[in-house]
Amino acid sequence: MRGTRFCPGAALLLALTGACGSDAGPREPVLPLQAELLDEEVRDLIELHVGQVRRARGDARAHGKLGLAYEANERWDEAARSYANAAQLAPGEPLWRYHRAIALREAGYTEESLALLEECAGALPKLAAAHQRLGLALLEVGRLAESAVEFKTVRRIAPERPEGHAGLADVWLAEGRHADAAPLLEQAVAIAPSYKSAHYSLGLAYRALGRAADATRELNLGLDADPRYLPDPFSAELASYAVNYVGRMKNGVALMDAGRPAEALVVFQKAFAKRPDSTDVMNNLAAAHLELEHWEEARELLQRIIALEPDGFAAHLNLTTCQLGLGDLNEALAEADIAVGLAAEVGRTHYTRAQVLLRRGELEDAYAAASQALRLDARDPMVVVMLAEICVRLGKHEEARDRFLSAVVQLPTFLPAHMSLVATHLRLGELDEAAAAFEVAERLAPAHPRVIAMKARLQQLGR
Repeated sequence: MRGTRFCPGAALLLALTGACGSDAGPREPVLPLQAELLDEEVRDLIELHVGQVRRARGDARAHGKLGLAYEANERWDEAARSYANAAQLAPGEPLWRYHRAIALREAGYTEESLALLEECAGALPKLAAAHQRLGLALLEVGRLAESAVEFKTVRRIAPERPEGHAGLADVWLAEGRHADAAPLLEQAVAIAPSYKSAHYSLGLAYRALGRAADATRELNLGLDADPRYLPDPFSAELASYAVNYVGRMKNGVALMDAGRPAEALVVFQKAFAKRPDSTDVMNNLAAAHLELEHWEEARELLQRIIALEPDGFAAHLNLTTCQLGLGDLNEALAEADIAVGLAAEVGRTHYTRAQVLLRRGELEDAYAAASQALRLDARDPMVVVMLAEICVRLGKHEEARDRFLSAVVQLPTFLPAHMSLVATHLRLGELDEAAAAFEVAERLAPAHPRVIAMKARLQQLGR
């Protein structure tokens, strides 16, 4: 680090006891071990925050921000010591202790981390992230009953997130309760289809239940799974400090998972500038462009990926979506056919092919493709919705009704499925059923134009 003198002989033990100096009063900044090995951008970031601490040695926030800079770039020992300084200067702020527990765990101090996580979960009863981390730590050491309690807490605090459902399911798997684990994991992947570790655990559950084909599919979907953690109040700031390659990629993926593709795009563009030949970077950058409907930019990247890795079905699948966005239905179908040929056992390939066929007006072929997608992935509610809509266009109204009934169970807050169910009941002359289904839709969005129009129609029919 330019202009910085390092504390000689810094030992890993300091990660447990805090930074140099007494337990009270202003504290010196934690300096990086082996600073000469740091990336230039990481070195500049650390230098900036060390300077801020030196100007305010008694400021817990300054020490904590230095800890965040270290944590974001996976300098765990230095992060733990910086958080210890912050916690000693601001003992009433449990988040510094919580992040210290994270750093200690990553640095290898699992017992100390677990004890501190238990303390932090008690001090942060409404922070789902703290309970998730504690649940994972307890699961790792075999304290299954206590781990289950923590994941049940996560489910209660954040029922709309997949992590609590998947975590509790992993406890049931550890206890051999595979039949109890499977529904929770199905719920988790329905909420977040990209949640790889949940797919992998679901594959283990299916294998134990004798569902070999389903197990193979889920295990393949879960390959190369990375840990997935719930956010806390420091997560956004932490992500902004990730300036090395690994940190940037993790940050970008987390932003995509959180539904923030515009921010993820900026992160992946910086990574791409450093590694323009990395297919991993290009895939993530293309995914961000697709989410933002930047079709031309996504197509260029996906074509580069395919040239380097022609047998990767995901790039062909994404290029199908891209060609759909550009309105090139012939090229979209060609890419979808390639994706199905490369991964016929993956339901998403058939689902995407059905989308193309539906746009082309080839309804019978679209029906066959969507049906195959549903056979391979019966849990995906969007496949059910698509198949139901195809049934409507084919005049298969009774099947459409049954599909929409299934969809609204899986997607209880998805207004289009509810409204399509109402319309299908009306086509079949099922007026009472239509009125009952409409009551549910109206509760969801009483001011929606489609709801208002349907209400007027039902009133004309005396309902």
